[in-house]
Amino acid sequence: IIRWLQDEAKKSEEQYLKFYENFGLNLKEGVAMDQQNGPSLAKLLRYPSSVADDVKPASLEAYVERMKEGQDTIYYLVANSRKVAEGSPYYEAFKREGVEVMFCYNDHDEIVLGNLGKFMDKPLKSIEVAEPPTLSKQEEEKGEEDKEKEEEKEGLSEDKGKELTTWMKEALSARVSEVEATTRLVDSPAIISEHDNVVTRRMMQMAEFKSLGVTKPSQYKLQVNLKHPLLVALGEAKDSDPEAAKLVAEQLLDNAIISAGILDDVRDMLPRLADLMKKALRK
Repeated sequence: IIRWLQDEAKKSEEQYLKFYENFGLNLKEGVAMDQQNGPSLAKLLRYPSSVADDVKPASLEAYVERMKEGQDTIYYLVANSRKVAEGSPYYEAFKREGVEVMFCYNDHDEIVLGNLGKFMDKPLKSIEVAEPPTLSKQEEEKGEEDKEKEEEKEGLSEDKGKELTTWMKEALSARVSEVEATTRLVDSPAIISEHDNVVTRRMMQMAEFKSLGVTKPSQYKLQVNLKHPLLVALGEAKDSDPEAAKLVAEQLLDNAIISAGILDDVRDMLPRLADLMKKALRK
């Protein structure tokens, strides 16, 4: 039946997509649970992608065919919608580099693709934990103007940046295991990055796994964009107004956790937001 479905998809992709709308979740379950037939079933999966003129779901094979020179990995991002995916801080560097990303709108996709592991000998990686690849010379030259504009942004010096990340790690010591500078962000100030916990993070969002005791980690790895105006201002505020700087650092971390989709209860940060607003109004 798998071969028959593959043949039907080749005959009429439009008709197959109608079938996939109704039975796609069953196929995903097969990919995740059936190790023997999973690779064959994976050929039947369909996902939208970041390619501007390709908003209809496409196969993993089609993605591989479109991969750019210098790219050897299939990249994906799990999000609630295309709008959320395109606005994700994790997507910024891939958009800048022109690297295609599959958009997955079902929480189960993280587990499905994580269990699949690879397709056509190409590893599957979530962009929440992966850096964009080094592209071919042609692609690098294509994005050279954008990169030059990025480099023109004023940011903290290496020494000032080191001082800030060290201070942030101390200020957030109960909640972070590490604070480090990153170049993968363009417009966002910070993200959390846990290289071994992407699937776990997705499981934490799903009610069936919460009931099994899957909980959020006690500490996070925080990556910060030292060229972002907020980080530049924080570098100054940590000395001139330590109390306000501590509140901002806490909120910066919570914002990053929200971006990762794993902040269970926003009420914990409401008193902090109230304090920040009071300080802003007093100035």
